[in-house]
Amino acid sequence: MLMLIRTLSAAFGAALLLTACSSKRSRVHVVTNYTKLTEARSDSVDRFTFSDPGLYPMEHVLEVEADAFVLTRAGKTLRFPGTGPGHYVVNFGTDTLASMPLAYGSAWEQFMQASGTDRFGNAKLDTRLDSLRAAAERRKEEQRLASGQTDFQFLMPDSLKLVSRNQEAQLFISHEAPKQIEVERGENVEYYQIASFERLMKEALQQLKEERPDTRELLQRAIRSDQQ
Repeated sequence: MLMLIRTLSAAFGAALLLTACSSKRSRVHVVTNYTKLTEARSDSVDRFTFSDPGLYPMEHVLEVEADAFVLTRAGKTLRFPGTGPGHYVVNFGTDTLASMPLAYGSAWEQFMQASGTDRFGNAKLDTRLDSLRAAAERRKEEQRLASGQTDFQFLMPDSLKLVSRNQEAQLFISHEAPKQIEVERGENVEYYQIASFERLMKEALQQLKEERPDTRELLQRAIRSDQQ
């Protein structure tokens, strides 16, 4: 019995140690042009050295557990304090980046959104659906704030930004975000697109043009009417 107690105590202590270590771990996404990476780790500082950048953008995903971490490349050195659990992005390039949360829903929700069939012509039913949607949006907003999610934000060169405290969040950085993802009922996975601000603006304007080809004319009318 004494041996069993000692074994259980040792296992429990190991579990606590692993929990304590994992609670400090953060996932840092370093966005830069193509480079090779070498690492040197210690309890106090994790050091990451990058080769001279190439032509093509890429992402390095670093697991950081030390009290601080240092990035070095071509004479440039950035030092950041330990960040704790979550997903972080370091813009180690020269272009301004932007982080944009993506919203995906169930197959039915995506169909409704894509088809624009969100009204049924029944005043009572439509009012009830509007009320339910508003309540659902409020709950999502409360959950978002409580779980450490972020809204649209700029990522300036040489800066570190938190994207999400959720370890299960998915970041689309070095590749295009999918147009649709079918989400299971009750699933709460976060998705973020991270790209250059210029690229995101071009994509947004192109999408707006495809959806509303008369957007420019409507905008000009609004400006003229406002000036009268």
